[in-house]
Amino acid sequence: MTAISASQRKRQVAPPSPAVDQMTGTTDKPAEILAGVASNEGTDAVFAAVAHRLYEERRRRDRVMADHGSLFGEPSWDILLDLFISLGASRQVSVSSACLAARVAQSTALRYVGELELAGLVFRSPDPHDGRRSHIALTGIGLTRMRDYLAGVG
Repeated sequence: MTAISASQRKRQVAPPSPAVDQMTGTTDKPAEILAGVASNEGTDAVFAAVAHRLYEERRRRDRVMADHGSLFGEPSWDILLDLFISLGASRQVSVSSACLAARVAQSTALRYVGELELAGLVFRSPDPHDGRRSHIALTGIGLTRMRDYLAGVG
């Protein structure tokens, strides 16, 4: 048996580059994701309406269950819905705006943004006009998974 160094082991188990989605072959570049949205414009408009309805239903549920609101929180899902809706409207979303959409404390929302990044569902990019701010968007796989889910909700 040949001994494998720790650095070789890391290279062997390292995840694929986040730039290319291994399931769909799409990239995480915003322009290419937006081009993909344009090619699915009619379908994505329907999906965006479904996503918007789901997001609004969650807000309604929050109001009705205000006394028990902490039992029903899903910040990651709220962020994903917001990003899908914004993508359909060709709006960039700042990380702070995504945190507001999650309807939790900013530190909690930032933790969820980090988890979504690690899962490969979202990515951050710097704001070219404001070095203090970054934007967040769905990755190719995040977009595909959201489409798959929303297609089943109809």
